[in-house]
Amino acid sequence: MEYTQFALYLRLHEVRHRCDYHCPFDITLSEPILPAQVETMGNTFSSVPTLDGLPPVKSAGIEDATSKRERTLKYLLRANHHSYAVNNSHSQAFNHLPHTLASAFFLKASVEDIQELYDTESKSLDAWTDSPEEISEADWRCFLGHKSSQRAYLDFFEDELVRLDYDWRRVVMKYMLVGPNPLIYGAMGGLGHPLIHMGYAFELNNREIAMEALVLSATNYNFLHGDLNDDFFLRPTQSHEEGQQGTTALDIINKIRLENRINSLFQDAGAQNIPMLFEDPAVMGLVVDFFRELSFSDIVGTHRDLCKLATILVCAAHPSDSPRYDFLFSQILTISYAIRTLLPQLPHEFARPLLKSHWLFALSVYCAQLRPLLQPELINKVNCDMFTCEEITRIALNRYTTKKKILGGHFLKVVRILLEYAKLWEDDHEFYCRAAIKFTREFDGWS
Repeated sequence: MEYTQFALYLRLHEVRHRCDYHCPFDITLSEPILPAQVETMGNTFSSVPTLDGLPPVKSAGIEDATSKRERTLKYLLRANHHSYAVNNSHSQAFNHLPHTLASAFFLKASVEDIQELYDTESKSLDAWTDSPEEISEADWRCFLGHKSSQRAYLDFFEDELVRLDYDWRRVVMKYMLVGPNPLIYGAMGGLGHPLIHMGYAFELNNREIAMEALVLSATNYNFLHGDLNDDFFLRPTQSHEEGQQGTTALDIINKIRLENRINSLFQDAGAQNIPMLFEDPAVMGLVVDFFRELSFSDIVGTHRDLCKLATILVCAAHPSDSPRYDFLFSQILTISYAIRTLLPQLPHEFARPLLKSHWLFALSVYCAQLRPLLQPELINKVNCDMFTCEEITRIALNRYTTKKKILGGHFLKVVRILLEYAKLWEDDHEFYCRAAIKFTREFDGWS
């Protein structure tokens, strides 16, 4: 497939309203799960083999909780679910409340802080409004990508939840993982919010968040979907050799920064640049060539590499004398944690496609943000000798309490992810502690 053909393929996937549309190229799994199998599968997720080096995230289990903090989180998540839409109609923003509330909860924020976070951040959210149509099992794919259909999708998925005995994992299995072109391959749409939402659904074992994640996946399904196993992404080129062991994601990003053929493509940084990368066949070819350089033979190793890259993008993409933090780069980090949560839960055939989607998203965002110089030494020089994860958490919560309006809930989300990685990977413990200390001390709002 030539680059011009692939550009046509991407554009054809924008024709989302045609129920009889079929992808012109084979990008599906060799043996997709069939819808009929879901009815008798039960909780398939519980039988997924563990990945070496990536244990399952412990579920918070707030549904049967008795403490006031747990009950507060449960009721606020439920209130958000019933009151506020997942997509904001007046902007390109999304409903992040489950992400920020969960992050505050896991960092041991007080009941008062969790409640105040909800009261503050819910002010900018849209209430649910009726959709212009109803959605059924016969036509649910006809409205993919239509944000105006978000209420209809919620009603549809919740009807399915009732039909499948309130087993939200079976609903997720049926609509995220089943058949050709399952929704999970479109979860990078909407800047990865569908995948992030689904990660929190599993970590909190929460059916409301799971249904919201399905709505986000359906309404943000876009041209970047596909499991990226197509020969187009795997075929070596004259300019780059495919996936060499030992080549890190940071090595490849540093090469992209020096690629002068992208210099004049964008005037200003922003997410609006991402589609433009795939409109010019020559530029798209460059992106795909660099994409191919990363090896995916070691699932956990590649995931760790991408988590480290995401941390450097968040914490070390600014001049040494002028700390600045980029919200789009924080999305790459948040997606990495969603994947960390989902990899031990999902059937293993979805692991490489998820990592490939994450890598392509990271490449796209880095280019869209005008390819800043990355300086990992800004993290490595931070002194962490006197700081435990508990002490960093205390400092972050104290700072948040005094500067809530400036820092916002996403501050807590980043701190929490960095500390989780510090606890997960002992040989990188100091790196993630240093990054968490740096971010906690320096962050003063998004650039």
